[in-house]
Amino acid sequence: MKLLLKDKRTNVNATTPTGATALHLAATYASVDAVKLIIEHPKCNKYIENEQGKTPYDFAMQNNLSEKALLLRKIDEDDE
Repeated sequence: MKLLLKDKRTNVNATTPTGATALHLAATYASVDAVKLIIEHPKCNKYIENEQGKTPYDFAMQNNLSEKALLLRKIDEDDE
């Protein structure tokens, strides 16, 4: 994952047919470290909503993944 994120051709905000980004998927299925790697990418948009209007933070909360949700919330607060 690190190599892909370092490649300038990688679109970190690319979406699936349902509008999910890598961050949506990481917030649901991957480790906290994967979430950290993605949100540290300078072009990562943490606020992209999928076709249901859900953000990666919503996915983490919905799946009771509190550590990931707290990380995404902290990043959100740091942006303010």
